[in-house]
Amino acid sequence: MESGKESNSVGAGIQKKRTFKKFSYRGVDLNALLDMPPGEFVKLFPARPRRSFDRGLTRKPMSLIKRLRKAVCLYR
Repeated sequence: MESGKESNSVGAGIQKKRTFKKFSYRGVDLNALLDMPPGEFVKLFPARPRRSFDRGLTRKPMSLIKRLRKAVCLYR
C-alpha cells in the first residue's frame, strides 16, 4: 500500500509539458490548408460537399467562412 503513495508523490513533483494535437485533414496539415486556394481545398472533400461547392454557397455558409478567416487572422 505504501509503495503506491510513494509513486504518487514522486510523479506529482515532475510535470510533463503538454503536447497539443496537430490538426490535419486527409493528411494535409492546418497551415497548408489555410494557404491552399479554394479549388484545391474542395478537391479534398467527399463528393456531396464538392457538388455543393460547385453549385455555389449561400449566404449563411459564406458568413461562417468569413468569420473563420477573421478569427484565424487574429491568432496568427
